[in-house]
Amino acid sequence: SSCASSSAAKAARPRCTGYTVHGQAFGETSLTVEITVTVAYPDASRRDFRTMTVFPYGTTALRGERIYADIEFFRVIFGPLLAEMEPLRSSV
Repeated sequence: SSCASSSAAKAARPRCTGYTVHGQAFGETSLTVEITVTVAYPDASRRDFRTMTVFPYGTTALRGERIYADIEFFRVIFGPLLAEMEPLRSSV
């Protein structure tokens, strides 16, 4: 499949060459989706990133998303903006 149309996907679209949805689960509190995203690099190499995204439900719509993936995936998606972000603290 081609890359999705979310805002993060639009920013990374020039490098995203496709994706595969492996599964999705609808729970009481969230939707969870497991996807492999294929990314192209300037040297013509490609890399697959396996991701898991959790979309918590709000009262009338989704209330956000949490993406779990390799740090390199976030470098591709967010570029220089990644340096300004803070990772979530582990609750474990």
